[in-house]
Amino acid sequence: MAQVVAVSAHKGGVGKSSLVGNLAAGAAAAGLRVLVIDADQQGNVSEILGTHPRDIVPGDGLSAVYLDGEPLSNRTRETNLPGVHLVVGDELLAEVDYSLGIREGLARAEGAHAAWSRILDEAVAEVRDAYNLVLIDTAPGFGILVSSAICAADAVLSPVLVEPHAIRGLERTASAVERARRDLGARAELAGVVIQMVDLRSSYVRATRDEVRRHPVYGRLVYATEVPRTVRMVEASHMRRTVGAYDSTSTAARSYDALWAEFAARTPNVSALVAREHQHA
Repeated sequence: MAQVVAVSAHKGGVGKSSLVGNLAAGAAAAGLRVLVIDADQQGNVSEILGTHPRDIVPGDGLSAVYLDGEPLSNRTRETNLPGVHLVVGDELLAEVDYSLGIREGLARAEGAHAAWSRILDEAVAEVRDAYNLVLIDTAPGFGILVSSAICAADAVLSPVLVEPHAIRGLERTASAVERARRDLGARAELAGVVIQMVDLRSSYVRATRDEVRRHPVYGRLVYATEVPRTVRMVEASHMRRTVGAYDSTSTAARSYDALWAEFAARTPNVSALVAREHQHA
């Protein structure tokens, strides 16, 4: 049964999609069967995995699961990575967020919780046996779609940039996860924090990085591996590829390789699966 991980952060531009795409690549290289769910209407991780925006028809991706009750298995497609399947993010996800917001308002007026919180969880449950790892890329912020993704997950991974208010962003992510647990019955916890796009030439960046690592609450969650800011990452995104597929010898690719190894070691279900695959290899 697959481990389900949602990747979420308060702000955009922190590398959520790059993190999802490159973790998927690492998992596939380790022999795991991976499903990536793009829950962001911008479709960034869909592009990284080889789907051109012109090939994403509104209503043909994840929105169909919410609006039409389509099973996820009907919306999965192949990617540019063997062993990785994808449910694309499409423009109608904006309509989904609006529609679910209305349902939530009506439910609260009646003193109940809307059924929207379990839509993705139930859809994922139907395909969990077909995969070893499910990664959900979420939109920035903590709207209803993001809360729905958290409710579908076993764990939440949050990328962070070492910049002003980094701690505040982590606090907001942790609060969103806790609200989902308290109000919606989510089982996920904030299980890891990944520092990305690091440029250690700046003394300010080094000081902020150290502040995040020493934080009394979140410091223990911070991965040892950091992903540097490099030109190769930008180029890979433009080429609709993971950085490892674009240039496997680059600093960023080696960092993501190390990050995957750390993610696998920190995630018990995944580490057991990787060990099993190595025994069969």
